[in-house]
Amino acid sequence: MTESGREAGNALVRSLAAALSPAAEQDLTQADLIAATNSHLQIETMAAALIGKPWKMASPAQRMRLCAALLVPVARTLAVPFRERPKITLLPQRHSNQTDRWQVSTLLAWPTGQSAEVTWRIERNRGFPRIYDVSIDGVSILESMRSQFAEILRNAEIDTFSSRLEALNARD
Repeated sequence: MTESGREAGNALVRSLAAALSPAAEQDLTQADLIAATNSHLQIETMAAALIGKPWKMASPAQRMRLCAALLVPVARTLAVPFRERPKITLLPQRHSNQTDRWQVSTLLAWPTGQSAEVTWRIERNRGFPRIYDVSIDGVSILESMRSQFAEILRNAEIDTFSSRLEALNARD
């Protein structure tokens, strides 16, 4: 990771925190959450990592549908830690020679005294850093979703998975 990559990653995390800070003052609508997080995420990489091989065989329409459905639970998950306006401390970074992918580790500390280590996995896409996974105290958003939807994902049913996500999104 280059110095500019580290700075870009740190700026991305701080920008996301600022975008989600209204969550501390009010309940953001689903549309507000998507608007706040969309420009910070590499949702296509998340979707591909989540479903694996079926991504390569999916049509552009299937990919778009899955990405749209996946954005909602990811945005909600990211908003939760920022509801109580945590203090964000950037942790020391390990040096890496990779220039397209790296991670930023932070410590979020809430006024209640609780804290959590958050690792932001970032990739450069078209010159801009974007988050493609987040781990909170070692639990990855993608791994958690993979466990939650294991049966559907095991059967490699992209349309069924998209439908399930859309149904869950509509309920909330």
